[in-house]
Amino acid sequence: MSLNVLLTVDTEFWPGSNVWPQSRLARPWLDCELQYDLGIQGRTPHGDFGLPYLLQTLSQYDLRATFFVESLFASAFSPHLLAKTVGSIQAARQEVQLHVHTEWLAEIESAVLPSGYWKNLADLSVDRQTAVIGQALSNLRRSGANNVIALRAGNMGGNHDTPVAAKHAGLELDFSIDPAQGLEARRALHEVMQRAARGVACTSVPLSCVRTMSGRLRHVQLAALSARELQSALRAASHEEWDCFIILLHSFELVSRGRAKGSSPQVNKVNVARWHSLCRFLSDNRDRFTTVPCAALKRQVSSPNFATANPIDTLLRMGEQLYSRLI
Repeated sequence: MSLNVLLTVDTEFWPGSNVWPQSRLARPWLDCELQYDLGIQGRTPHGDFGLPYLLQTLSQYDLRATFFVESLFASAFSPHLLAKTVGSIQAARQEVQLHVHTEWLAEIESAVLPSGYWKNLADLSVDRQTAVIGQALSNLRRSGANNVIALRAGNMGGNHDTPVAAKHAGLELDFSIDPAQGLEARRALHEVMQRAARGVACTSVPLSCVRTMSGRLRHVQLAALSARELQSALRAASHEEWDCFIILLHSFELVSRGRAKGSSPQVNKVNVARWHSLCRFLSDNRDRFTTVPCAALKRQVSSPNFATANPIDTLLRMGEQLYSRLI
């Protein structure tokens, strides 16, 4: 039986200010378009390696992906940029779902939303989470997004209340829990599964993880695992017949911002190679792996299993990371 694989892309951009979000941005925000080009488009002197590049690669390999698009920013700045993002993704016949970074609340003046800086959805009560999710969802739908049924909290910063709030807002799936964040996250996942079974929360789909040679969990993210580790984890999940396998990356993950002030962003050659290796592997093994949208998932997902990383693959990845830092 083929394993359902979700390639999930957190699609977001950020101010370049060192004091944000604790301090509000100046009005007007003159760098908005520039930061959009960096975070979403992945603009470098060698071309765009963000959203346009990801969409092109998915088309090249005939794969599906889900783009979790951050939309709360549109309540404060440039809703046309959100519409531009949604339009690009849907024109490429890929899926748009909801991503919410509560840091943007620091920029929004609203009688119905919490004011000030909030790092994570988990820092808010369930009623406040519902209000924030509802506002972000409204922004996304007004920007033309179709069939929005799923949420991922920014920073994977959800808690046991987040799937409840998501259900109150009219969503069916929540992708906000990363078991690698620790025991508290795994306890929250267990509680959410019980709430979902009672019908008071939507289904929670945790980020997939591997267990390293030290015994710690490491989440399955393009920037966190080597190509060999990713492929090994996928094979293990297929062999063990997991319900699904969730992979995370970001719209800016194929680009490295220059370390020196004023330096140009550069292509992250390590992550570009990993991305193509992953896409090629999934394309060449369609009999075992099927990339699917959120809508294809079962409404009840079982407890997560954890693939075990090969020590040699882990050592090779550490070498890759060292090389990436040096260049």
